[in-house]
Amino acid sequence: MYKIMKRVQSLRGFTLIEMMLAIAIILMMTTLIFSTFYIVNSSHARVAVINDAKDYAALNMDSINRLVINSRQIKLTDPGTTDYTKLYYVNSVLKYGADNTAFSYEQYKLADGITNKWLIIPTYKGVGLMLSVRLDVYDNSTSNLYYTLTRSIYLPNNTEKIVGTGSDLYFIDPIF
Repeated sequence: MYKIMKRVQSLRGFTLIEMMLAIAIILMMTTLIFSTFYIVNSSHARVAVINDAKDYAALNMDSINRLVINSRQIKLTDPGTTDYTKLYYVNSVLKYGADNTAFSYEQYKLADGITNKWLIIPTYKGVGLMLSVRLDVYDNSTSNLYYTLTRSIYLPNNTEKIVGTGSDLYFIDPIF
């Protein structure tokens, strides 16, 4: 009876090989779980940056549309007269006239705390009463083109056909 009890007591517990195998399995599972969290987190960050670029481009495009939709005349080169209001960018902020801001939106800043995340480069093309606007959104941290938004705007109140291509836009406000 003593031998049987001694044998039962010696079968309890784990051997060293079983312990090492269990630790190895736990380490592999932990690695898989943490790598999955990392992939999900980095994917979320990429999508958030893309959405921010698209939103910023859409805000700019809507502001351009709102400012020029009822204009009487549009020129893509400097007309040389003060009758026209200029649409331009200063530090990626859309401005018109004498330093009026088209919309209020605080961009993300780069690590230096001064430089805006996005740089907008507009291109305007006129064909008849249609104004085609292309906004290229560049990432200031890498200087790479990140997103492009294009829209055509019909200008029913325009008294002259719009001709040419340019990076500047001048318009005459409507008279109501």
